Amino acid sequence: MNSGDRREPGDVYMMLSPEGKTQAVSANGRYYKNFGHFINHCTEIILKDWLTPYPNSFFVHYRFADPDLVWKPYENIPMFPRKLSDAIKEQGLKPLNTCRLYPAIYCCQNGLDPLLPENSHEALNKSMAYQSAVWRYSGLERSREQTYTGIETDRGVLLFDNTERGEKLQKRYKDFFAANFFDPRLDITFFRTMELIPDEAQRAKVNPDIDLNTLFRTAPEPFGCLSSGCYADIKEIGICDTVGQFDMSPTLANFAALSGFGKGEIPENIPDRTYDISCLLYLASPECKAPEIQDEFPNFFSYHDRFDPLADRLTQATTENEKTQIMASVRELAGELLREQYPNIRRPQAATPERKEQFGGVGATTEKPVRQLPDVAKKLANRLKKGKGVTR
Repeated sequence: MNSGDRREPGDVYMMLSPEGKTQAVSANGRYYKNFGHFINHCTEIILKDWLTPYPNSFFVHYRFADPDLVWKPYENIPMFPRKLSDAIKEQGLKPLNTCRLYPAIYCCQNGLDPLLPENSHEALNKSMAYQSAVWRYSGLERSREQTYTGIETDRGVLLFDNTERGEKLQKRYKDFFAANFFDPRLDITFFRTMELIPDEAQRAKVNPDIDLNTLFRTAPEPFGCLSSGCYADIKEIGICDTVGQFDMSPTLANFAALSGFGKGEIPENIPDRTYDISCLLYLASPECKAPEIQDEFPNFFSYHDRFDPLADRLTQATTENEKTQIMASVRELAGELLREQYPNIRRPQAATPERKEQFGGVGATTEKPVRQLPDVAKKLANRLKKGKGVTR
């Protein structure tokens, strides 16, 4: 769907705050010719009349199959958003399309279409220009409203809010999977973060008690899982926006993406075992060009003494043949240490067609061409080496 799609009689456009409060509504075919027109007009009003910080509101597009059952032909239904919301809930409607305010502002200021996939919040967030713009829109302030985040795995969706406790629990949950990324007991296939608007029943599940002792158990729930009552069903979440998603196949690229190493971050809760495995995987890979690991606190590679002599020999080598032989020894040693010290780590499995489709847009997966792996490995190596009409 794009901004040029024609409006149908049953179309309803809404702008909702991150907490779920109605900020603007268009229904009954009045004024706006399509969803993109509604988004752009609301955005222009906000830029003109509102002061920063802006909330990252949701624009949502619903379509009633029979609007005559919801409103009369000449009824000014946008004046009764509660009636619309109740009808949406009763009919179990899901949004046909969703857009966020921050991408809409950025697109408005840069002549882009906010409804194209490449201009979604998730896609744009990979750009430093967009990240800088978001800092301006948000004023670098914590949201004044209650906002909600979800983390989805194969098990379901855990919900968190933006309170101090909610952010602490969310971090603890993500850190667990990064810290135990290569643990053979871990069997989740994906990790997706999203911002959403939960309904009343789902709000009861917000901020589940995440006890690390529970996550480490293998019974009665699988390793890394809470009790089933803690999770929401993604199919029952009406309004959500993906922020980031990660393939959990046990590859170096996927670990770098989830842990933050790939972006130059310094994770604080990566255990020595996991850090050592990631370093050895890098040293054993064809992308490694030198056996030098320069640690940064709090991470320290345990096998410096085994690789330093090879690093010295590589520095003194005078021919390409010598360097090639030394690097072959580096990869052989790294592979040997992995087999001897960590024989039971998770290993990549062949991706099924369902997984290929599911992770078609994920940043780091086992399905990407080998030629893209050096970029991730290089990042890891570098890291190792150093209103009108709109209610606010």
